[in-house]
Amino acid sequence: FNDLPILVVSVLNQNSNLSEVSNLVKNEIQPAFEEIQGISTVNIVGNESKEVRINLLPERLQEYQLRDQDVAEYLNSVLNEFSLGVKEVDNQEKVVAIQSEVDIEKLKDISVPINPQSVIEGVDQTAEATPTLSDIAEVELEQSSSSISRFNGEESIGIQVVQGVNGNTVEIIDAITNKMDEFEKQYDGLTFETVLNSGDPI
Repeated sequence: FNDLPILVVSVLNQNSNLSEVSNLVKNEIQPAFEEIQGISTVNIVGNESKEVRINLLPERLQEYQLRDQDVAEYLNSVLNEFSLGVKEVDNQEKVVAIQSEVDIEKLKDISVPINPQSVIEGVDQTAEATPTLSDIAEVELEQSSSSISRFNGEESIGIQVVQGVNGNTVEIIDAITNKMDEFEKQYDGLTFETVLNSGDPI
């Protein structure tokens, strides 16, 4: 029961795109809500993140005698802060990396040895045997939504507020309502649309 939200709102801004609204919710609105006494968690739905798609080129891999799985394992070994894996899209395997802040040019310049496994195991490679990632793949930066939140058919950012064990529902919702009013006055075009409010009288 305590995991159910007491308040669900959709955040929209007719003057901003979804990515800008997402950043505002993550950087300002969520922390402001979390400061309110009695709240357990504040969850975001529809939050956008940066996603790097690394489309491995089969003909270039063959030229350097590389396997896609070897490349994925090597990138995992040198980029611990990235979440990497091999996924099949349109019958082609692609390595996908997800990170909020990515220097895509540095990623393109990463050297990939012809025998990546030997580097993981600590064997030296000659410089001429190492193509860069951009030599064997197309590297693209894209926007990605963790999930889609909609209000009246429009894409929005959803916020779910979960009450703590000792929280008072009415007091929490009153405090959040005051915060929402402040944000709407501060940001032109910003609106909060209530989807669920457990504090409403039955």
